[in-house]
Amino acid sequence: MQFIETIRIENKQIELIDFHLERVYITALAHNFYAPLLAESALIAANPYPDDIVKCRLVYDKTGIVSVSYEKYALRTISKLKTVYDDAITYDFKSTDRDAINRLYEMKGDADEIIIVKNGMVTDTSYSNIVFSKDGVLYTPSTFLLNGTRRHSLLENNTIKEIDIKVEDINNFDSLMIINAMIKPGELVVNI
Repeated sequence: MQFIETIRIENKQIELIDFHLERVYITALAHNFYAPLLAESALIAANPYPDDIVKCRLVYDKTGIVSVSYEKYALRTISKLKTVYDDAITYDFKSTDRDAINRLYEMKGDADEIIIVKNGMVTDTSYSNIVFSKDGVLYTPSTFLLNGTRRHSLLENNTIKEIDIKVEDINNFDSLMIINAMIKPGELVVNI
């Protein structure tokens, strides 16, 4: 099985590096192999787009780092979301096996993105964690599929609060934010 780290490089700096390193270590430990070395300076030096926001995609497995790629990052436009349901879905580790998520994404119809609901509880979108806003307070579902690096960092510094969010609670919030390693809070907001 192969695993992925998607890393934001901006102003010649890797964002959330400690959280990426922690996730690589936890993934390797759970799958009985040694964590590959993520050489921050090498990733920055190899970046062919030093003046842009860059998406660095690092693929690794038990043999070490399999590939590293870079691309200029462009934020997607999302204005319409569709809830899709799967009570059996799991995605505990960020892996290249996204078949279950891709199957759900194909159900989006004319929406731009999906909200995955498991056992009546809000989890994530097909490629991100979710943050809801209500009266200036930010909340994230406790029933996430993948504890993303941005989500993890925001919880650690008390920027967001983790709560149970049922699918019927969605309309009680003011807005929804898409967050992941590439998307900071407030960069992609969807009105509810």
